[in-house]
Amino acid sequence: MMDGDELFVPKGFAHGFITLGFDVIVQYLVDNIYSPENEGSIFWKSFPEIVEEISKYTEEKLIVISDKDLLTKNFI
Repeated sequence: MMDGDELFVPKGFAHGFITLGFDVIVQYLVDNIYSPENEGSIFWKSFPEIVEEISKYTEEKLIVISDKDLLTKNFI
């Protein structure tokens, strides 16, 4: 994707992203207020093909992952 590109993710679909730069801004437009009790997570290392693809671009030690995503252990 390039500067100003948009991606529509339908309600109820899982999504994630990786950036290859240090100055990336991600902005979400949502259809409701944030509801942590209805939020779920998918542990990214549960999918070997994702781990393999990420390793093509950078060493794992350079990847920044949120605390919430680090605490996720499996598909919820």
